[in-house]
Amino acid sequence: MKRLILAASLGAAACASPGPPLPAPDGLAETDARVVACRAEANATPARREIARRAGPSVDQQEAARRELDRAILAAYHACLQDRGLARVSGVEPVQRPVATERSAPGAPLPPDPSSVVPLAPPPASTGY
Repeated sequence: MKRLILAASLGAAACASPGPPLPAPDGLAETDARVVACRAEANATPARREIARRAGPSVDQQEAARRELDRAILAAYHACLQDRGLARVSGVEPVQRPVATERSAPGAPLPPDPSSVVPLAPPPASTGY
């Protein structure tokens, strides 16, 4: 029962986060009606409910869900601005750091990079003996 209450409170806290900053595009005021409408549309994205449903009870899972939600809100905001012809079409996606590396203790070794792991050699061929 305590775990259920903890999971519910963590889920509510994740949903109550202020979310990512949604600045107005260059040349538009923060209070422009089109920008305000896109912010409201982005904050009401259906992805919010789906991400909150999949979020697990651990702190790392909640942090990962918060980041995924922030990315979904930003994507919805930029899509809305592009649909209205207010935003640039190109850009650079922000770096997505894994949660585990940020929460590790200082000085603790990082997990190996999957691209640097050398695969095991195949077993030697049978010699017929």
